[in-house]
Amino acid sequence: MSVKFFAAAIIATSSLVAASAYADDATPSVSNCVKMEKQVKAALESSQQSGNYDSAKREMRTGNEYCANGMYKNGLDHYASALKLIGAAG
Repeated sequence: MSVKFFAAAIIATSSLVAASAYADDATPSVSNCVKMEKQVKAALESSQQSGNYDSAKREMRTGNEYCANGMYKNGLDHYASALKLIGAAG
């Protein structure tokens, strides 16, 4: 399996997870970023013993950066990845 294929699979998977996380809204927005950030923070609070805690925290910080710079879809994708890492994604 090539690295490009693997990377594409990861991106596709995280996009699907993110899409389900904010499917109720037609377009990514700052309000969706705020909602997802709150979800991730709450999930991290209750999952501090998770083996993926540090990775999830990094994903949350990256999501924060993207959302703060107006790249809402990218930010939401990272928030969804953070939730998935700690097993909180639905």
